[in-house]
Amino acid sequence: MKKILQLFVLSFFILSLGYSQEFPEPQGYVNDFADILSPNIEKTLAKTLSDYEKETAIELTVVTVDSLEGLAVEDYTIRLANKWGVGKKDKDNGIVFLIAPNERRMRIEVGYGLEPDLTDGAAGRIMDSFVIPSFKNNHYENGVVSGVAGIIDHLGSTPFEARLEERRIAAEKRKLAREESSRKFKSRLMIAGMAMAVVLFFVLVVVKTREYLERRNYLKGLHEDNVATVKSYKSKIKSAEESLIYCSKNLRSLRSNNPETVWGDLNLRFDQFISLCNELRKEIDEIVSFAKENGWKNSEQVYEALVKLDLRVEEVVSLQGDIEARILEVEEAKKIALVTGPGLRGLMSRISDNVQHPDVTDKTRQKFDEAKELLTSADSDANVKMPDWIQIRKKIKAAADLLVIVEAYISKDKNYAKRARTEGPGLLSKIPTRINNAKEEVSHPDVGSEAKDLLARARSKFNEAKELSKSGSGWLVVFPLLLSAGALIVQAEDMAKGDKQEAKRRRNRSSHSHSFSSRRNFGGGSSGSSFGGFGGGGFGGGGSSRSW
Repeated sequence: MKKILQLFVLSFFILSLGYSQEFPEPQGYVNDFADILSPNIEKTLAKTLSDYEKETAIELTVVTVDSLEGLAVEDYTIRLANKWGVGKKDKDNGIVFLIAPNERRMRIEVGYGLEPDLTDGAAGRIMDSFVIPSFKNNHYENGVVSGVAGIIDHLGSTPFEARLEERRIAAEKRKLAREESSRKFKSRLMIAGMAMAVVLFFVLVVVKTREYLERRNYLKGLHEDNVATVKSYKSKIKSAEESLIYCSKNLRSLRSNNPETVWGDLNLRFDQFISLCNELRKEIDEIVSFAKENGWKNSEQVYEALVKLDLRVEEVVSLQGDIEARILEVEEAKKIALVTGPGLRGLMSRISDNVQHPDVTDKTRQKFDEAKELLTSADSDANVKMPDWIQIRKKIKAAADLLVIVEAYISKDKNYAKRARTEGPGLLSKIPTRINNAKEEVSHPDVGSEAKDLLARARSKFNEAKELSKSGSGWLVVFPLLLSAGALIVQAEDMAKGDKQEAKRRRNRSSHSHSFSSRRNFGGGSSGSSFGGFGGGGFGGGGSSRSW
């Protein structure tokens, strides 16, 4: 089942890539596309691998490549192996030994059918022991020959069909052993089960008894807590009622000096105070009556009912404190407004001169106007018969925050204008040369249309900036266009370089494939053994990778 799942995931991954990767066609048992093997070594290796295939039916191929084309060595090898179909169809008994010398990466990819004989760990040990020592000294031929010998020695000369038969016999023995073990286990399990049932019965009795006692103690403790909570609620309500006269006095004072926006919510709570206290007493009495009738066994229901009353009790209790807090809030707001207001008007006067500077943007002026409107509104609110000092303080604070932002914006606007006037003329004179240099890059036949479009946009931005400069527009208008043109030029140059590098890689791949085919056609490295292609085997990621 695990193999089937691996095959499904692998197949979906390969199909999703659409086989967009180009691979050379197989030339034989030895495919030296990286040209690291001499003709004699190729011939010897090819004969060894051909003879081994005839003896065992195992297809083993050696592949060297110039580049992995940006892929991980695992991805490149498995895709090449499946494309070539190394190994016999329906047996999947192929092995690919791939080396990428320029990237110093290699992999032994093992077909499904050989994974029990050549495990991932064994493949890794073969490379560690026989290949890497030679590769580290740049003795690639010795490393490849030793690696092939290591793989063959590990697998041995047993034909693949015989291996399958050995596995079948071993599997049958394991099956019989499991069946015998299962029979004995069931017998022992039956005896143990009877004993366990007796033990479990007594354990269950003990557990249930313990749970009952713990539950009873918990409910009794909760009952005591509920009694304490009821007493606390009644005490709080009584104290709140006793402070009602004091609350009335403070509320009248608050109403006499402030508009309704300050005291309206508190006045509503005061009007509802008596009725709310009566409602709470009635509900508490009902809860107490229910608790007496049902005893401690229903303590959880009583607790939940009391929790629902908590916020309403606190609303009653907190009225006095909330009225006092509102009085203090009004006094503090009035003090801050009277102290901060004059200083803020002085700051606004100083900023007013700076905000009219020609380098300051409309956005900054708009922020300044918002602060001015807030401060004017606060002054107007303070001149009524009953000012809302809390709202006045909020407006003054908002105006102060805006003025801090305006000061920062003014500094930023002036610095940007200074930069525009300092760097603008230089950019205006340099960009034409940069456009001409970039034109040479993007005019190359390997460069695509996207880089050309970027350069065209840069030229358009520059021409617009040039015309505005001639018409007398300031550098604050011209400079952003020049910056945009410069950024587009850089993007066009980078894209042109990338297009040329990709085209060069495509030509190199084509050249290597042609060179390899020509060398074989003219006898260079000919193995002398016939090769009619691989048998269509499949791979699922078994094997191991190394670097050196």
